[in-house]
Amino acid sequence: MDDREHVLRFTVTPDVLAGRYRCEGEQVYVERDDGQMDRLMTVDVSIGIPLVGGLVERTIAERLKETYAVEYQIQTEYFRGLATK
Repeated sequence: MDDREHVLRFTVTPDVLAGRYRCEGEQVYVERDDGQMDRLMTVDVSIGIPLVGGLVERTIAERLKETYAVEYQIQTEYFRGLATK
């Protein structure tokens, strides 16, 4: 995590398919004009398996989007709870 830039860089290292699977990216936290923060994520996924690699990559991308949305909801509820204490 780079606290000065508000950037979290990550790499996923799988237990299986070593050398054929690569996933890395970053989350960037950007302050808006209204004082709120936006969280932006970029992810690069590559599966080196002929014929099915592209399908697996798209599936992983869809699951990441779903997870990202749920994570946002959970974090929002958590921080709202802190603000009311």
